[in-house]
Amino acid sequence: MAGTAHPELSGEDGGSLRDGAYDSLRAMLMAGQFQKGDRLAENRVGEMLGVSRTPVREALARLAAEGLVEIRPNGSRVVADLWAKVAEVLAIRCKLEPFGVGLAAHRMTGDQFRELETLQDRMEEILPRASSAMEELLDLNQRFHWTIVTYCGNASLVEVLDRFRPFSIFPRILTHYSPAELELAIGEHRAIMDALWHRDAAKSEELAAAHLERGVAAIRGALDSR
Repeated sequence: MAGTAHPELSGEDGGSLRDGAYDSLRAMLMAGQFQKGDRLAENRVGEMLGVSRTPVREALARLAAEGLVEIRPNGSRVVADLWAKVAEVLAIRCKLEPFGVGLAAHRMTGDQFRELETLQDRMEEILPRASSAMEELLDLNQRFHWTIVTYCGNASLVEVLDRFRPFSIFPRILTHYSPAELELAIGEHRAIMDALWHRDAAKSEELAAAHLERGVAAIRGALDSR
């Protein structure tokens, strides 16, 4: 990987380089390509991404603000304990996201609901071959949850949950499910959608909370086995 410029980082636009370095490095962190405590030297990361130290420095600063990178007293940047952050974020998400789902029940339009249904249809289509399509399933699942949140009508809530999104993606929750648990989890989406369609805010919130708690249990199991 060293010395190979990422296509999205090529070009002379400074803003594009900064955003590209940030997006690429965050994706690498979320994919588990680094271990806790790994030192993120600007020159080394720059070689990996094929960019100069300046966009890397700015990317590391943004990632530190998000809690993905830890700045040591000597100024060095290292990979944070992402699993510890995940545990904290999940507890918050289980309280806030169901609230957003309940709000969305009163606001989602027919077109927005069909957008959600398209994501769910695709998840159900690839579910029988989940082991070979896990990356797509993970992406669709994240998009399903985030689509509902974005239509809740509460900008402040969306802003808070958006800040936590990197930690919601990192644990790859679905990979900790058995095939039966995975089928059940994806199936629960239909019940949530039915409650949303019928504008039942209380039921939508209740189902979303139970659905997220299943994810919490899976992550707790993964944490206990570390």
